[in-house]
Amino acid sequence: WLEQFPSIRDQRAMYKILNSVRYYSNSFVREKMGEIHGIVKRNIIRTIEKGKLKRSDILISYMDGPAKSGAHFARLYADEAKIYVESVVEKGKIREALENSKKVQAVVFVDDFVGTGQSASEYLSDLSSIIRDSMENRQLKFYFIVVVAYVQGWRNLEKAIEELRLPIEYRTCEILGEEAKCFGEKSTVFPDLNEREYAKKVALTYGKEIVRKNPLGYGNLELAVVFERGCPNNSLPILWSESLTPKWTPLFKRD
Repeated sequence: WLEQFPSIRDQRAMYKILNSVRYYSNSFVREKMGEIHGIVKRNIIRTIEKGKLKRSDILISYMDGPAKSGAHFARLYADEAKIYVESVVEKGKIREALENSKKVQAVVFVDDFVGTGQSASEYLSDLSSIIRDSMENRQLKFYFIVVVAYVQGWRNLEKAIEELRLPIEYRTCEILGEEAKCFGEKSTVFPDLNEREYAKKVALTYGKEIVRKNPLGYGNLELAVVFERGCPNNSLPILWSESLTPKWTPLFKRD
């Protein structure tokens, strides 16, 4: 990957980014999901069903499509919490699933990463009517769980939930501060101003060549966040984008 940068100075700058990557393995995610589930289940009275090894009183959903990262993390949560995989449903089937099962006591929305907070806010806004109706008619509990969140995006999400007046509890396993931005003023990757500006120029130059928009990551977040499953688009495109013209081979392909 480093060999794609022509000069030694460029490679040294990019090596610092590579060395600063925040990598979240599935084992880390499982551990954190277990901790969050402890919060969810303490507000639910479980009825043990004869012959059932897992629970079916919690419904789990996710933001993106069935083959994307959200669904993957939702299934990880279900496995760690010992919930039947049939209880993991996509957004469009939540209302139907609730109507077909009177056993459900809680709905848990799972997401891997909140960057700007825009997608998560829009997702919850789309579901607001379902959440309110279910709270009024069945007194269901709702949770929004995120593995990792960037601090400003998390603030934006909090604001959106408050403005929507949603009766939902939201938690994140880890919050990244402004120091996580590779080229920000508080960057721990490049504390030296001159070195930081040079590295940003390199990342921006190559980023513009391999992606049309947001060459420093969606929302210009300049992050180096990687999950075992893939890389969020808020991270630097030089880490995850694949291109044929010009040819670019990423280290961490997006799913």
